[in-house]
Amino acid sequence: MTENVNIKEIEKKVFTAYHEDGILDISIGLWILIFGIGISLDIAWIGGIIPALVLPLWMAAKKVITVPRLGHVKFSPKYSSQMKKVRAVIAVAVVMGVVMFLLFRQAYCNAPSWMDTLFHEYPRLLFGVLGAILFIASVWILGIRRLYGYAVLTFTIFVGGHTLGSSVHGEHLLVLLGTLIVVAGMAILIQFIRKHPVQKEMSG
Repeated sequence: MTENVNIKEIEKKVFTAYHEDGILDISIGLWILIFGIGISLDIAWIGGIIPALVLPLWMAAKKVITVPRLGHVKFSPKYSSQMKKVRAVIAVAVVMGVVMFLLFRQAYCNAPSWMDTLFHEYPRLLFGVLGAILFIASVWILGIRRLYGYAVLTFTIFVGGHTLGSSVHGEHLLVLLGTLIVVAGMAILIQFIRKHPVQKEMSG
């Protein structure tokens, strides 16, 4: 029993270490950034296809950057389901983004009064709350605790946008949020590369 617990804890630490490279952060930030730009250009649908493009790049980056430094680890069948959870989180993010956009569009035509009030009076607060909840849920699912910081950042940016009023558009807040997360991810990536040099036996 103790051995099983220890193996589970080791796998959890290894899984977390594999996501200390900032690649996940950069991927999330890019999606938010491009989604915000897409809304600005009236092509918000692009937010739905970006994950399909980013995911292969994310996997390739892991092979090029992470594996040569931490090695290749084969998780147990039970714990390998964590990778499926990563994809599930990405899928949920995409669905939420598309749904939110469609609801915004619906709010401008034949929407119930409560929905009209919610989306016209408190759209930024709604985005902030839902975005923060998504990041918090990601922490519970993946165990990557720095995502709590992005939850706070998301909520703060959108509450600030609500306070500033209609002079600040929601898509501009998305661009700001995405940019900050990408910058944070790049900083984490640089730190990871400095901390973990390429393993000699894998560098040829």
